[in-house]
Amino acid sequence: RADSTEWLEAAGGLRFCDMKVGVGVQAERGLLVGLHFEGFRLNGKTVESSWPQGLPLIVEVGHTPDFPAIGEGIVGMREGGRRELVVPPRMNRPGVEEV
Repeated sequence: RADSTEWLEAAGGLRFCDMKVGVGVQAERGLLVGLHFEGFRLNGKTVESSWPQGLPLIVEVGHTPDFPAIGEGIVGMREGGRRELVVPPRMNRPGVEEV
């Protein structure tokens, strides 16, 4: 069960909902954080995931050119949290047409 069912909108039209609110350190712009992610197309097919490698993706909160939606989408999260993002096409990872 999600901690929240409220969808919020961030910069660039990115939408997000906290599925689990963490209790640790808050992700503030400029911090380097490690996270796991899964990206899915609208049809449910996985685009990419950090889970098979078992290693988290390291990103700068608020500024991640290779993953613009992730960089913006984690601003304000707390360690241990889980957030679902709905990414507008203009915020896709470079080279990804539709997610």
